[in-house]
Amino acid sequence: MAHYIHTIGGSDHRPVLLTMSTYISCESTLPRWNHKKDDWTLYSQLTDQVTKYIRVDGRDINKVVKDFNAGILAAAHKSIPRGARQNYKPYWSEELERLDEKLSAARREAETNPSQDNRSHLQHIKASFLRYKVHARRKSWRNKTASLNLEKDDIKLWRLTQQLNDEGNDRATTTLEADGQLLSGKQAANKFADNYEEVSNILVIKKHQR
Repeated sequence: MAHYIHTIGGSDHRPVLLTMSTYISCESTLPRWNHKKDDWTLYSQLTDQVTKYIRVDGRDINKVVKDFNAGILAAAHKSIPRGARQNYKPYWSEELERLDEKLSAARREAETNPSQDNRSHLQHIKASFLRYKVHARRKSWRNKTASLNLEKDDIKLWRLTQQLNDEGNDRATTTLEADGQLLSGKQAANKFADNYEEVSNILVIKKHQR
């Protein structure tokens, strides 16, 4: 089943989302710890509390370690936020969000009620959005590179360049769950191929198969 979804960047072409009838759950990488907003004072207090009453004498060491790890993780979950913004764009702002929504509305109107006026209005809104986007990128570049040491922060500079160019957002590892197993990389690709082979009605001659 195919569905049209939101446009990407400034393109007028709509991506197509294909839904497969066979159930395969996809998981992205696990949320990361956000150490920029951690509360180490609270973490220290909580770890003291949860580890103080762990009974050690006469117990199996593996169970003690399991309780200790569970306490540390419980304290971390309460004092260190988790998660990272997907497709983070350092230049994005409320004004860009407003212009993007306005552009989407103009595109929907042009598609629903095609006319010269609606097409002209769409191009005008699109041009305004792109101009403001370029301005926001340049401003973000100046502000963020002003504090970088270009001799030491070359990796940060490279990542910033990718983010400003909307690059590198598709590098998250995708994991497939199939037949009770988690698959990634080549195994996940082979599972996709097996699924397509099962549902495909395309005949391929033996010569082409070889």
